[in-house]
Amino acid sequence: MTTEQTQQGTELTTAVLSAHALESLVNYQSADLPLVEVEAGLPRESTPDYYGYHEDGSFWLDYVGIDSDDSSPISSRKIYIDQAALTQWVARIPGLYWSSASERFRNMAPENIESRTDKWVTYTPLGKSQKVTGGIGTIKLTPSESGYRLANLTTTLNASAGVPVLISPDVWDHHNLKEGIVVSGEASVREMPGNWLREFPAIKGVPRICAVLDNPDALQVTDTRASILIHPFTVMQYWVENAQLLDFVYATADSVDSGYRGELETFFEKYRKLNDRDGSYLLAADTARPMWESEFATPAEMRKQKNQVLKQIEKRVQDNLKGESVIAPLLAQLNSASDIALLKKISDLAGLRHQQWCKNGSQADESSNLVGAAMEYNKIAELVQATHQVLN
Repeated sequence: MTTEQTQQGTELTTAVLSAHALESLVNYQSADLPLVEVEAGLPRESTPDYYGYHEDGSFWLDYVGIDSDDSSPISSRKIYIDQAALTQWVARIPGLYWSSASERFRNMAPENIESRTDKWVTYTPLGKSQKVTGGIGTIKLTPSESGYRLANLTTTLNASAGVPVLISPDVWDHHNLKEGIVVSGEASVREMPGNWLREFPAIKGVPRICAVLDNPDALQVTDTRASILIHPFTVMQYWVENAQLLDFVYATADSVDSGYRGELETFFEKYRKLNDRDGSYLLAADTARPMWESEFATPAEMRKQKNQVLKQIEKRVQDNLKGESVIAPLLAQLNSASDIALLKKISDLAGLRHQQWCKNGSQADESSNLVGAAMEYNKIAELVQATHQVLN
């Protein structure tokens, strides 16, 4: 199934889940089943030689030290994975879910709800952006040329909250690893390799690390397959009256549900057309097997081309939390300008050189570029004033 709904009561790591209620599925069959106990040669508790990873939150907060002022590298001490489920869907920004500010973003005000039925809740595009800013959102990446895969471990059955894990082809093939399988065993922790780093935005206070599984003999695999919440996400470019906006869009699915891909495809197709949005997607959540048409194949490619205007999402989310709205009305005004020459005049008055943003695109694209430049150079107030002076 694919929808958004708050689901509580998971028995697995109750303390963590009770503090962080998950957007989930109404008939999430396995959510209240704990991961099976696996007898292994190492204790649950940490030892001088091993860190015992048995909860996603404890790993990020205690071992990795999210939001910590400590800039020293992560210890090379090995970790012992104590019953974690494996998914090929990795968090948009691994660890962001556990940052101190993220829970505030995930709390939705009523005005961010677009529609509600007895069973389902659907958020507005800006509401979805707020959730994604709070750590919700997952992507599925292709293996490297050497066969290594960047996957995800989770004890909370929530891929957005899990731990990225780099898995060698020897381990993957030896254990015939697959979606939802439950594993225990030894791993190491390291800084994420550069070829994977480019797919994830850098966020202050969130270390960029991953676990590594490269020894088939150090891993134990059970017959259990756990249902895992995944949140495939993209960026939607769409219209609200005269304003062309960008927002994150995601949906929730059960990664071991055989029909989840088709249901995601249906949801995203309907959502981009809802309320006359005339939306299009910039990113394919599954880089190897896209479920919808997108302008860019990977997050790295998207940021290279759209990084300046993507910052509008963050600004609009922050304004929304403060009960303000600046960017959308500004874009609507700029789009009403008669031509690009008028945008350049507004830019000059705001103290922005048009070479900083003009790419000879459409009126809507250039309006977005101009706003993006104003944000980058801290001149939003000047741009608002210049726009009012020229167009009113």
